[in-house]
Amino acid sequence: VGSKKLWGALIYASKDEASKREGFEDADPEMAATLGAVFTKFAHFQVLGARSETLYKSTHSWVAPSKQLCVKFDYKGLTEDGLGVKLDLQLWGQGKALVKTDAIFKPGSPVLIEGPEWGKGRLLYMLKLLDPASEEPEA
Repeated sequence: VGSKKLWGALIYASKDEASKREGFEDADPEMAATLGAVFTKFAHFQVLGARSETLYKSTHSWVAPSKQLCVKFDYKGLTEDGLGVKLDLQLWGQGKALVKTDAIFKPGSPVLIEGPEWGKGRLLYMLKLLDPASEEPEA
């Protein structure tokens, strides 16, 4: 399992150009297309922070680009085909668990989480299992 990594990004979604936050990069076109297909009420997506964590069998880990909103995950095993992983996910905000769920991650299939309102938009989380041959997230 130690070779598998989970990548996560905290994203600010807004409806118009005027609501964008200064000092943050726009999501790349591929990420923006994925997010826009699911979160259709938003037109702009900015990455506030991104991080990857190696998955380990016996410990929990955090993907935490922000102290206000972060994801805790516990490894629950490989999928039957060995390509993906089963994780217990928890979305945390301001020191408490907001959402808990089980999820299966496979390369190329992101998990998207809609978080709380923030400013004139909303916080989103995108989580992906990284391709072992690459450190970059797959589409």
